[in-house]
Amino acid sequence: MTKRKIYTRLKYLVGTLLLLPMLAQSQVDNNVYEEDMKYLESSFTRNYDSLLTSYFDKKNSHHILTKHYKHGDESFDDLMFDDIPDSVLFKRLNSIPAVIPMTYNGVVRSYIKMYVRRMTNNLNSMLSLAEYYFPFFEQALERHDMPLELKYLPIIESALNPQAVSRVGATGLWQFMQGTAKIYGLNINSLIDERKDPLKASDAAARYLRDLYEIFDNWHLAIAAYNCGPKNINKAIARSGGKRDFWDIYPYLPRETRGYIPAYIAATYVMTNYEKHNLRPTDVDVPMETDTIMIDRNLFFAQITKFIAVDDAQIRLLNPQYKEPIIPGASQSCYLRLPMEYVPQFIRLQDSIYEYGMDSLVKQIVQDIKPTETIVHIVRRNETLVKIAKRYGVTVAQIRSWNPRIRKNGMLKIGQRITIHRRNPLYNQIQYQAPQLLEKKQVKDEVVTDTLTDTVSSVNVEVEKVQPKVKKAEKPKKQTVYHKVRKGETLSAIARKYGTTVKKIKQLNGLKSDKLKIGKNLKVK
Repeated sequence: MTKRKIYTRLKYLVGTLLLLPMLAQSQVDNNVYEEDMKYLESSFTRNYDSLLTSYFDKKNSHHILTKHYKHGDESFDDLMFDDIPDSVLFKRLNSIPAVIPMTYNGVVRSYIKMYVRRMTNNLNSMLSLAEYYFPFFEQALERHDMPLELKYLPIIESALNPQAVSRVGATGLWQFMQGTAKIYGLNINSLIDERKDPLKASDAAARYLRDLYEIFDNWHLAIAAYNCGPKNINKAIARSGGKRDFWDIYPYLPRETRGYIPAYIAATYVMTNYEKHNLRPTDVDVPMETDTIMIDRNLFFAQITKFIAVDDAQIRLLNPQYKEPIIPGASQSCYLRLPMEYVPQFIRLQDSIYEYGMDSLVKQIVQDIKPTETIVHIVRRNETLVKIAKRYGVTVAQIRSWNPRIRKNGMLKIGQRITIHRRNPLYNQIQYQAPQLLEKKQVKDEVVTDTLTDTVSSVNVEVEKVQPKVKKAEKPKKQTVYHKVRKGETLSAIARKYGTTVKKIKQLNGLKSDKLKIGKNLKVK
């Protein structure tokens, strides 16, 4: 054994001996419940895997080569995780500026290991997604005077996937159940689910966490209640003989919640110490600078993409709350989020966007939408055939006819899949609104044509034929495009993003080397 290995082992033993009194204060059985961890890991992986079909990884992910980094005097950074002493992990956890206690014990260590060893690729992408989503979380938490470290909760709730849906129906980044979502003012109907809205769901989550803390006056219990509900926490407290510490009531909690606090502490640790474990954000092309536009009329995504050089996938990415490719602004307060560079263009062209080509768009949409739709419903806790039938506007007899395997006594199992055929609610709404939309189209051809040819010719928009006397529009001037440099970006990645070359970017900005300064505005076109 080399001198270095001997020294490392000795330092490990000394650190562990010094740490034993601290571990004893909040020690849970170190024989970690493997089933608990497997359950949470599978949930995390499932939510992350669904991101692979999203805009992030399907279209714009460019992975950076993993390198080994050393930081300061930390002599354990280049060791295998199992060789890192408890004293080092304890020290790192307690150096995190947090109001919420960052308890360290064998259970927490196991969850940290799960993240840094089994989920490396997932976390690399998540570090990049965090740059986009964390500002939404932080603004909501600050607004309600909540600890900012609560922003790490969606890591374990949804793997930062706004489309995540759990086996019991919890939905969105913050995994709201439908009942709780409605209590906190989130709107859910056939066209919109505000549980998936990063802005509104984050505000609701901050208010819910504030209320839970007022009930329990303990952050660990409040966070655990966020996962399983206040009733389950009160039951666990009663079964433990009135104890009000998470680690004391640990054995009496639901399986998922037992792993919730250690997983949260582990996620907080990893997201603040990722470099020490050779983790690094992947170069995921998410538009960091975005802005919102209030929409007071119904607006189809197809109308936006016809005028603005943004694709349907990016609109869905930035506006995950809309279930269908339509913003129902006529019936409720709605907004459209777009990359910052497209907002002025939308505002300038909004009259044409709302009206131009509405007749053909409506006809096409009405033609494409089927009058009936097939749904696969996953049975949740306490659900019956009667409740499910009422929810979808069908009868119990119909459900039985579509699902011959349902038992004669009508008993359902949690997680059971039931096929349902119902009338498409979007079809009903479109059929009702189509005649009204067509009657409202009273735009003069001359105005529409001049506006379009002046601004949208670069995106190959087919302009309707106009009267011969219409004056031909002047050729649009080429606009300069800028890009603000973010942490971890390279010239080659920026060039790929904008369809240009490193050489051209250097020429436009007078650069002599490939080094970039964070925050610098580069001319890219």
